[in-house]
Amino acid sequence: LRTTTTSLEQRLSNIEYSSFPQTFQDALRLVRYLGIQYLWVDSLCIILDGLEHWAQACPEMKNIYSHATTMLSAAHTSECIGGLFNLRDPARPSHYSSDDAPCLGPLAMRAWAFQDRYFSPRYLSFEATKLAWGCKSTGSRNRHKAANYKKLYKTWRNDIVSVYSVTRLAYLMDRLPCLSGFIAEFSSKINIEYLASLRKGDILASLCWNATQPFERPTEYIAPSRSWASLLSAVQFADARIVFGGISSRHG
Repeated sequence: LRTTTTSLEQRLSNIEYSSFPQTFQDALRLVRYLGIQYLWVDSLCIILDGLEHWAQACPEMKNIYSHATTMLSAAHTSECIGGLFNLRDPARPSHYSSDDAPCLGPLAMRAWAFQDRYFSPRYLSFEATKLAWGCKSTGSRNRHKAANYKKLYKTWRNDIVSVYSVTRLAYLMDRLPCLSGFIAEFSSKINIEYLASLRKGDILASLCWNATQPFERPTEYIAPSRSWASLLSAVQFADARIVFGGISSRHG
């Protein structure tokens, strides 16, 4: 179920509950139960068949996720017909652990979902055998608020780029636009410009990356070859610093 230029007028007037796939129906029931007035669904709230509409919506995604009450994810299924809820095995003990990281399943490989859960203040992850909950004010999800330049750069390359590089997109041309929210966030913290995902003020360090698995270079252009974004592969950055000795000249 998606919104296009031809279906927009009908979407604005009415959408039959029965027309929603199971996951959307479950999400509507849940937000009503929680007393939340609005539900954002990317495929319904963004006009998907026009590049101009997508170009307008893409930079706003970070703000939409950041101001949401919570993110809901059907982590156990790759299709929107799988629903949020599963029947729990009554013979299986139920316990709470604050150390459990969400097992995001198929959703973990989706690039846009990575941005969703990073910027959302909270998330509810509906998984095959459990419900995981997370809050931005606790744990590692709050690390990007650090003011220290070195910590921010380490967060950028280790927590953002290295993780994002293994995700997948339906349209390769979205590889850099999907990072626009992260770039805006980090640029605002330390006033740095980025050129095709490389830091303008520190190009040398930004070039010290390598693919960590066999890679594929797309036939279509998605980023300059110097950028890690030009490959479809997991990448990592070198931790070592490169120091050049002084160069002197003698005339005479």
